[in-house]
Amino acid sequence: MVQGTVDGAGPSVPEPGTTFREFASSDLAKGYLDLTIDTNAPRFVRVEVRSATGEAIALSNPVWLLRGDPAGGIPAGRQVR
Repeated sequence: MVQGTVDGAGPSVPEPGTTFREFASSDLAKGYLDLTIDTNAPRFVRVEVRSATGEAIALSNPVWLLRGDPAGGIPAGRQVR
């Protein structure tokens, strides 16, 4: 699982504070994995599934967990309410 804060780092601060958590294939024996995500600050979460050799098998789009609307608003085409 890849997650990071929604910090608007931009090109002047290229280190977005992204973290990675790895899980063994045995953790998925049920077919899913329940995770607790800290939402005290806005963040994004996405999933990367890799083979034992590290080859990417599947990647998700990020899920943005915002605490409020971004400063510039949410573009109309991306709004879900």
